Amino acid sequence: MIYVGTAGYSYKDWIGPFYPEGIKESNMLEYYSARFDFVEVNSSFYHMPRLSLLESMDRKTPAGFRFAVKLFGGFTHERTSGETDAGRFRQALEPALQDPSGLELGKEYFAMLEDGVIAAQYLEAWRSEDKDAVLIAPAHTFLLTNRPVTVQFWLDPGSSGWTQRPAQPLTHPYVLSRHWESGRVWTDADEVQAETEALARLAGGLLCRCREKVVLALADLSESGYEQRGALLRAFQRALRHVQP
Repeated sequence: MIYVGTAGYSYKDWIGPFYPEGIKESNMLEYYSARFDFVEVNSSFYHMPRLSLLESMDRKTPAGFRFAVKLFGGFTHERTSGETDAGRFRQALEPALQDPSGLELGKEYFAMLEDGVIAAQYLEAWRSEDKDAVLIAPAHTFLLTNRPVTVQFWLDPGSSGWTQRPAQPLTHPYVLSRHWESGRVWTDADEVQAETEALARLAGGLLCRCREKVVLALADLSESGYEQRGALLRAFQRALRHVQP
């Protein structure tokens, strides 16, 4: 069985695009659950979950609706929650297990917890204080950490993988945009322009997070044995022609 939903549901900027104008926040879950059968509960990450809140959410959703409840952040990020908070965490949902006709959400949550399956925020990829630490990550993943480094190594800048957008005919990020002119055809020229703009943003973001220097790790041939002539490499070659005496 596949359940489809989102991470959270009570977002004010969804009023208009998804929720009807004038909807109250207290009515959002009921409206949401009539259109999706799953949601991730984020509030339990920031605050210890209360049974009364989960009961209220359960009453607003139809039978068969599923919740993924995030583990309290004190266990996964701050790491300040010890045995005492673990007991409070379990007590918050314990009544649902003791009552044979109790809250199904609580029972489902504990079943997931006991099986080791629970929604928890990922820890930051690296917290090393070692000044010589090395992080190996895709460019976009590194940008998401939003942390500066002393030296960056850009691997295989001649590869077209730096610019190519995954083929997404059903979820095209430009054609499906509200700003795209109705009936306009997406052409190769549009693709090249979009790739160029995306590469400029990517390279700019990387350079802004580099303190000293960038080292290019070049490969003459691709994994298929062809000469590398990607847009990023060509951009560097043009720049070098301007700075060389």
